[in-house]
Amino acid sequence: MTFTFAYRRYPGSPSRGESGLIYRPSIPLSVSGPKGTAVVMGLLDTGSDLTLLPSFILGVTGAKYLADESVRIRGVGGQVVTAHYSKLELALNKGKRQCRWPAKVAFLEDREVAILGYHGVLEFFHTTFDTEQHRVRLQTNGRFSGLRS
Repeated sequence: MTFTFAYRRYPGSPSRGESGLIYRPSIPLSVSGPKGTAVVMGLLDTGSDLTLLPSFILGVTGAKYLADESVRIRGVGGQVVTAHYSKLELALNKGKRQCRWPAKVAFLEDREVAILGYHGVLEFFHTTFDTEQHRVRLQTNGRFSGLRS
């Protein structure tokens, strides 16, 4: 199953004669737990080992942290933060098509950003970034064992 998403446009500082817009491969991701579903815009990040979601999603979905399962993460600027794991169901939707899969992802307190990294998301897709056309294509791969409809 293949999904294609347009990059999202964000204002940025112009460089090398560009328009002042930055295009990022941010896609809508549905996150479901026992009490509900949230949709977040997540940045596809091939440099991130983990999928990191903002902790407010736990309240919306009713998911809980896994006991004694956390990880310390060092970001690009050297800042160290602690993320806590939970298991939820993730989904990509496009029109009437959907693929859903269970995933163990990490949550960060006091953050708004969602980073879709290798574990939990990218490991299940062949991903093609078309920087010229500003779109990304995700196609389920052999590791994907979720549901396709």
